Amino acid sequence: MHYFFASTRDFRLDDADYDKAVRAVRARIVATEDEPMIAA
Repeated sequence: MHYFFASTRDFRLDDADYDKAVRAVRARIVATEDEPMIAA
């Protein structure tokens, strides 16, 4: 099995708070959706 994920954006590039929020959302999605599915 291969699992690839990529995401980019071209807005708010200098906004550290937005970066932190996006990272948190992505981490939650992987932890609660992707990882359990892959483990199953």
